[in-house]
Order: sequence, then C-alpha cells, then structure tokens
Amino acid sequence: MGVKRNTIAMYEMGKTFPSDQTLKSIVREFNVNEEWLRSGTGEMFKAPPNEALDALASEYDLSHGDYVLIEKFVNLKAEKRAAVVDYVLQAAAAMQGEGADPAVPVIIPEPQTVTKEE
Repeated sequence: MGVKRNTIAMYEMGKTFPSDQTLKSIVREFNVNEEWLRSGTGEMFKAPPNEALDALASEYDLSHGDYVLIEKFVNLKAEKRAAVVDYVLQAAAAMQGEGADPAVPVIIPEPQTVTKEE
C-alpha cells in the first residue's frame, strides 16, 4: 500500500491516524469492514466476495459466464468500472442514434469486380 513501517508504528501507538485514503486502501486490500475499522462496531471482516457472489448466483440462477463476468467487473478498480460503464453507454447511444435494430446482422456488400473491356 506504500505506507512506511514507521508510519504504521505511529498508527499503532495512537500518535497519528491514517488518512481516509489509507483507510480505504486497508479496507480494499484486506477485506476489512470499514465501519469496524473506524469505530470498532460490526464484524471485523466483510464477507468474502465469492460468498456474496455465490448468493447472487443462487438467487438469480446465474450461468458460469454470468458469474465470471460479474466477478471480473466487481474486482476492477472503481475508475476502470466507470470506464466500462461509460463504454457501454456510448455504444448504446451510438446504436440508438443509428436507428437500426442492433440485433439485425450487418450486411456487407460484395466488392465489385472490374472487368477489362477488349
């Protein structure tokens, strides 16, 4: 996380407190419940992501592909998830702007062959 040992020692002794960004990094890296980290209330650790995803898979009858897609998406950093959402929105807007049914196959015209007249 890029935090020096002496900085961690200062946290442990209560002489300084981690910044919000450092706390968020601890939450993300170690799967710690942020409420517990800040106030000592609640469970120390969040449920492992696969338990939550397993519950979703069961509730919504997800296929293996659905499961992997969701798992990969939620494990991206926030800015990368935002980029994926932005890409999907741009693609949807472009398809709507064309007025064509996005389910219809693209028809590519055959190239014209030029014959030489004798």
